[in-house]
Formats: sequence, C-alpha cells, structure tokens
Amino acid sequence: MHSVPRRGAWAVMAIDPLESLEHLDDRHVPAICAGLLNKQYVVYVTERKGKLFNPLIPYHEHTVEFLMQGLPDTVPYVCVDSTMSIPVFPATKHPLGRAPLRPSMPLPWPNSYLWPFITANVRCETLVDGGRVPYQLDIPEQLRHDAFVEEDTRRREEGLAFRAALPRTPSIYPSATSTETRSVCTSVAGSDDSDAECSSDTECSSSASVMGSVEALEHHHAMDVTIFRNAMQARMPPADMTTVIFTQDLSVVDRLNSPLEFFAEQDTLKIIADDSRARREFAGRQTEWLDAENCDARTVRLLKRTRVLRVLSGIRERGTDALRRIFLPRSRDGTMS
Repeated sequence: MHSVPRRGAWAVMAIDPLESLEHLDDRHVPAICAGLLNKQYVVYVTERKGKLFNPLIPYHEHTVEFLMQGLPDTVPYVCVDSTMSIPVFPATKHPLGRAPLRPSMPLPWPNSYLWPFITANVRCETLVDGGRVPYQLDIPEQLRHDAFVEEDTRRREEGLAFRAALPRTPSIYPSATSTETRSVCTSVAGSDDSDAECSSDTECSSSASVMGSVEALEHHHAMDVTIFRNAMQARMPPADMTTVIFTQDLSVVDRLNSPLEFFAEQDTLKIIADDSRARREFAGRQTEWLDAENCDARTVRLLKRTRVLRVLSGIRERGTDALRRIFLPRSRDGTMS
C-alpha cells in the first residue's frame, strides 16, 4: 500500500516517471516513460519538509538516505571513508565499533549500512494513511542516527579544510570542487568569528539579559506562533522535483539496489525533460518561421493585387480618354468642349 512515510521510518521507494515529468505537459512523454525500467530502493526517511503533515497540499517533500549492502568504499578525494557509515541491525560489524541502529523490527537484509552522504530530496503524493509502520526508529535511535551523521559530517569537513590548506601539488585524485572547499572554509572562519565575538562571559551574558521578563515572554510567544504557522503552512515542493512512490512493505524487495542506479534514473528523466524543452522550442521557432512565410506570401499576393488594380485603373483611364476624344465635339482651337 502506498503511503507518506514519517520521519524515522524505513520504506521502499521507486521513481514515478509520469508524475515527475507531468509539468512538461508533453504528449510524447507517456510513451517514452512506458519504456523505462524503474527499480525499488530501501531508504530511511530523515526529514519531511514542513514538519507537520498537511493533508491540504498535493505533494510532500522528503529527504531520504539509502540503505546499502556492505560497508561503503573509501573515496579519498572527497574525504570520505568506510568508517563514515552506520550499521543497521542485524548488521553488527563496524570499523569504529559503532553499535547498530535497532529498528522496531530487524531489517530483512544482513550486512546493511546507511551512508549519510548518499541522500536524495524527493516528493510524493499526499495520501492520508494511518496504518502501522512496521519498520521505524524510536526517538532515542533517531537521535543516535543524527549524532553519527553530525560526527561524520564534522570529520569530512575537517578533512576538506585540511586539504584546502595544503599547497597545490599534482595528485592522482580529482580535486574537490572549489564551491565545496569555499563553503567549508567559510564555515570554519564563521565559527572562529563567533568564538571571538563571545570571548567574554560578561559580553555574552549581557546580550541575553537586555530584555525584561515580560518582553522575553512576549518574544518567545511570538516565536512559538511563527514556528507553528511555518510548520502548518502549505509548502509545495517544486514541480520539477523527482516524484516517487513509497511503500512501507519491505517484503516487496528481495535485494538492496545501489543508489547509483537511482541517480542514473534521475539523469534519464533530465535527458527526457531537456529533449522535451528542445522540441517545444523548435516547434515555437517553426511556428514563427511559418508565420513569417505566410506573412511574406500574403504580402506578395497583396502587392500583385495592387499592381493589377493599378493596371486596370490605367486602362480605364485611357479608355475614358479615348471615348471622350471620339464622341465629344471639338472647339475651333482643338480642345474638347
């Protein structure tokens, strides 16, 4: 049964190509999508945008992590190694000795791990489903998961910052992207600045005690109202976001597919979308060309008609003069009277 998974749930996810490309409004897309093969992927839902479930919007946006078979490979040039992973019970082994996450029921696959750097933002159709969630993490396990992600993210950022500080030397590995390096350096510099600004306990405490008790209560009340409104506000995901179908019945999957196949499917959708836009643009230009040709043809016909009318007008004028010369009497000086 299809559903909208909550945060902390495990689900099976598959791309819905027709819904993903519906915004193109292209009559050729259904036939193209009929030939696509979309696999199923087991994911952990780390976040649902909007926090609170809103049944009034047609789609909800989710962030998911992919469940992978075995420890991930070490990728030195992006400062990621196999220790930056999270075992999920019944898997128990980990290079750092991390205790596995324990869902409400053991997952059907042994030796399965989460890799927090392999994520996707997707949307799914809003379905009101109050059924039981067979596989999920309780609050303490969700917090443990988040702590592992924060630790691995910090280690990776430290590695990227260290690489950025090294002198440029030829390497057998591709270099990290400049944007990524700048963001890491900015975050490190920003943390240093914030530490410098709050170097004095007196300065930090004085800024917190500016407001009186009444003003503080009013301020916090206003913040609570704002947070609640933002949580309840209907936030529509972008129309071109990949649309998926979720099911919380993990028994439909007999093996864990690689997330690389999911991203390859996304690339295929992008190619289809680009081709559709190119066809639409060409059709628009072709219409302009046809309009220009029709305009030219109408202009030629109009010019020909004008020319014929001028000729006929000249003939009529000459004929009138001839008749006048024949039938009208002439005066003595030779002019027609």
